[in-house]
Amino acid sequence: MKHDPSGFAAAHSYATREEVEARIRRFVPMVHRAAWHIFGVGREGMEVEDLMQAGMIALTEAAQKHSGPGEDGFAAYAKMRVRGAMFDFVRRTMPDSRRVVEQRKRYKAASEALTLELGETPSAKVIAERLGCSLADLREIEASQ
Repeated sequence: MKHDPSGFAAAHSYATREEVEARIRRFVPMVHRAAWHIFGVGREGMEVEDLMQAGMIALTEAAQKHSGPGEDGFAAYAKMRVRGAMFDFVRRTMPDSRRVVEQRKRYKAASEALTLELGETPSAKVIAERLGCSLADLREIEASQ
């Protein structure tokens, strides 16, 4: 079976440099909004600028590769690529789940509060009671620190 390769070139036509630059300029605010949305109220060890950088790289790649119909198609494509790149960045830099991070925060707050109340370092049993968990669960939280 023989294929006519002339049709393949049209399917992979890329945008010109001017089109790419214009698309990037138009969609930079979308990257900033997405970065702040994903960053939320703040994540320990992560900067919003790092998310923006990941988003800008994805936007640039999307602008270069997209050859679909119209800007509406590009907007949807770019938003998906930018958000995906940002979430990939979060997963790479923050391997712990939100639940684990929240447990650590609760543990630290309970330990500090009990130290102030008791005037000494609290025992594991007292901290577990304050957190409403078992000693085994408390040991898992301590191990993740």
